[in-house]
Formats: sequence, C-alpha cells, structure tokens
Amino acid sequence: MPVVEIASFVASEALLADHDLLKGALEHVSKVNGFISAYAGVQVEDKKTTYLAVVWETYEAHKALMDSPEYPALIEKLKPGLGGPLVMNHVPFNEDVTNALSAPTTEVITSKLKDPQAKDPRLDESAAFFTKALSEAVGAHPPVVYGESKENPGTLIVLIGWDSVEAHLAARAKDPRFKEYAAKAADFTDATVVHVNFEKRS
Repeated sequence: MPVVEIASFVASEALLADHDLLKGALEHVSKVNGFISAYAGVQVEDKKTTYLAVVWETYEAHKALMDSPEYPALIEKLKPGLGGPLVMNHVPFNEDVTNALSAPTTEVITSKLKDPQAKDPRLDESAAFFTKALSEAVGAHPPVVYGESKENPGTLIVLIGWDSVEAHLAARAKDPRFKEYAAKAADFTDATVVHVNFEKRS
C-alpha cells in the first residue's frame, strides 16, 4: 500500500531565496527503489515553513533508504535548506493523494486525538460527513484524503485540494456543514490548518 512521507521544516534564508536548493536531494530520492513521486511547497500563512510530500510504494521502501549507508549523504544535501528541525510523518492515506497535492493550493489539517488510545467512532462519522460537503464545494479538488501517522498514533493528517485559499474560505463561509464539521471534530481532536502551494518536483 502506498505511503506518503510528509516532512516539514522552517526554510533557511538560502532556500527561500532559491527553491532549487533542494533539487539535488529530490533527484537523489527519485532514483531510490519504491519511489513514486515528490511534491514540495511553502506554507501560505507564514511563508517560511516548507513541506515535502514524497509518495512511496510502501513504508518499507523508504525505511530501507533511511537504514542504508547512503542516507547520511542525502541528509547532507538537505541541510542547506533547513532553518530548523525537520518533522516527519509517514501516512498511509485512505485514497490516492494526487488530486490533493496537484491542486493549486492544498489544505493541510493536522488533527490530534485528545485520547489517542481510544479509536473514536465519531472520527469516521465526521470524515464521511465532511467528505460529502467537500465533494459539493465550488473550487474543491476531491477526494478528501486522510490517514494516521505511523510515528505518532492518534495524529491524523488530512489533505484537501482547492483552487485557491480564497476558494476554501468562500466555501467554508457559504456552507454551514464546514462549521458543523469543525464543531464536531473539536469535541475529540485538536487541529491545526494551513495551506501549502505544492509543486510536483519529480
């Protein structure tokens, strides 16, 4: 089953000035067995947090790279772009992420269950409710994709494609189901929402 490596970090000044600074690292990754595709983008809200989304055939494919002798050299290629610590999650999403990551803007929701030990049935109920609302929203690029982090059980990552940030905000203001979903989810999760303009890099 495909898994998506989602990494985020504050970009260095050098990376903000030259987005091709990561080109060598991404080219390196693209030659690894099990690699499918890679996307990179900067958060719209703070204009400095960089996101990488690398799609792998399996989690084991990326794990083999991380355990290999060549991994330290790959990290060295990334270092000039890092302006802070790198946070990584591997997420097996419920559906193909291509539409969400290929859209002009991607809404990225990081949702932490207040009780990560309990599988709350309301999670699936709210996801189904929200998916229906989104599929009918003007400017959306369904499907909504979501999955739980392998590194952080109880942390869910949701990706939603939009024509623009403005399209997302307009849909949220127009359709009361968006606010209803947020209110329901707030009962059992703590969520952060950002937007990222991803570009396919390989």
